[in-house]
Amino acid sequence: MGFNHLEVEQRCRADKDTQCRCMKGFYCSDRECERCSRVKSCVPGTGAPHDGWMNAETPCRAHTRCEAGRLVKAGTPVSDAVCEPHVCSKCNNVT
Repeated sequence: MGFNHLEVEQRCRADKDTQCRCMKGFYCSDRECERCSRVKSCVPGTGAPHDGWMNAETPCRAHTRCEAGRLVKAGTPVSDAVCEPHVCSKCNNVT
């Protein structure tokens, strides 16, 4: 696609319109994600807000720390870190 830095995420179907997303290095610059803007530079360990929506004035935020779980995916300038809850294998036999 390329127009407004959007690319097709899911093609049109009989029951659903085409779904688009911003190309790598860009973020949705409006709530409807009809236009994308270039990601601003954030220092390592920070990135887009945790809801993933930002504009040119949005400050970079610290990534979520996985203190009570395991890091599944590290944060990037455009997405937060993903954590997995800690599971206690010794707790299964507790009554």
